[in-house]
Parts: sequence; structure tokens; C-alpha cells
Amino acid sequence: MLLNTEAMLCMKNKRLILILGTILAAVSGLMSWVFLKTQANRLSRGYDVAEVMVAVKYISAGTRLARDMITMNKIPMQYIQPGAFASAKEILGQISLAPVAPGEQILANKFSKGGKSLSSVLSPGFRAIMISAESPGANLIQPGDYVDVLAAFDQEDRSKYGTFCTTIVQNVRVLANGNDLAGESRSQLEKEISGACPVISLAVTPSQAEILSLAERRSKLKLVLRPMGDDGMTSPGQTDMRRIFQRQEPKKKYEPEIIK
Repeated sequence: MLLNTEAMLCMKNKRLILILGTILAAVSGLMSWVFLKTQANRLSRGYDVAEVMVAVKYISAGTRLARDMITMNKIPMQYIQPGAFASAKEILGQISLAPVAPGEQILANKFSKGGKSLSSVLSPGFRAIMISAESPGANLIQPGDYVDVLAAFDQEDRSKYGTFCTTIVQNVRVLANGNDLAGESRSQLEKEISGACPVISLAVTPSQAEILSLAERRSKLKLVLRPMGDDGMTSPGQTDMRRIFQRQEPKKKYEPEIIK
């Protein structure tokens, strides 16, 4: 009888422990669910997103914005920059005042509604200077291209082969070709009809403008088109007529000495 009573008490204790364990597991599971739900809500609130316009390709300064240059992208609210455009209609047709990298947000302070004004495509700190391009090939230069400027000068000392040529300005942006601003280019046929000697407008620093202005008084300036994306600078040299007509003396043929 005593053994039966002890066995019954043992079973009751086991049941009680099992029930308590089940209750504790349920409470623990509920608390975990509440915690995770709270964290999820907090994260959801912290990462609210909004749609803004971003560049899909590189946009150089002075470019009139077209639809294929931008796209709508969802970005977390805390990463949206002040002045970011949320609609393409607000920005299309405006002119970029500074370069815009792919994926960069389209910001109001980098674009202008300046229309066809040359000053509207000129970045702060730069000046526009006009160069007369006598070569018919100058019609191929487009607004947004980058060029070097060459000048030829007469040597003061005539004994030093007269005239020499050197690069006086490097990597300057073309603002306009004649009346064609960025985004307003005419067809090649229209350019040829309008004349073969357009005036090229360049974006230069004030010191570069002084160099070009002084050089133009003594030389006919030539523009040299740079490859797209090439912004390297070289140390300019001087080329004179001696370098053009210089010939290497032929090397003497080796003749073995004959011993008699």
C-alpha cells in the first residue's frame, strides 16, 4: 500500500513538472515572438523607402537632361539627399551644372533651367572664352567634348629655327560650337551649310582665359580633341622645325680590321 502511494506521488510530481515546463516553454515562445515582432516593426519604421530620380549613366557638365539618362529608384528615407527630384517631369530638359555619376541622385543644385543661355551651362568658378576655329573639321567637335589648345610662336632668336609649337591649355570642356549648346546640336549638314569656321566656346579658369587671350594675339590657335574619359595631363614640350626635319645619321657598317 505504501509503495502504491509513493508511486502515485511520483507520477503526480512528474505530471506537474511536465505541465510547468510546457507553460514555461509557451511563455518563452510568446515573449520571443513579441520581441521579434517589436524589432521587425522598429526596423520597418527605420527603413521606410521613397522613390527618387537617379542617373543611369555618366552625365557630364553642360548636358541637357534626357529621359534615357535617369530612372526612378527606391531609396531608404535616411539616405535621400536634400533637393532630390522625385519625378522626371520636374527635371527633364534642364542643364547639368556639374558632372553626375551613375547611380547618383538627381539634385536641384546640380541642374539649371537656363535654356539656351551660355552662362547656364557654365560651372561656378569658370569663364567662357571663344576661340575661332578655322579648320572645317572643327564642326565635328561637340558641346561636352574636352580639348587641348595648341599655339605656334615665332622664336625671338631667329637662329633657333624660327617658329615653335606648344600646348598652352589642356583638358578644357567645350561649352558650345557656334550657337549649338549642349543638348541643342544641329545636324552635321546644317553645320556645313552654316559655315566652315565656327566659334568654339570653352570653359576655362580665369588664368587660362588670360593665357589664351594673350596667345591669340600672336598665334593661330588649334584645338586637339581628347578621347572620352581621358583627363590625364602631360608636361608640354616645344616642337620646332628642327624636330620635324631632323634625321638620324645612318650608322656606319662595321668593318673588321684586316691584319696584314
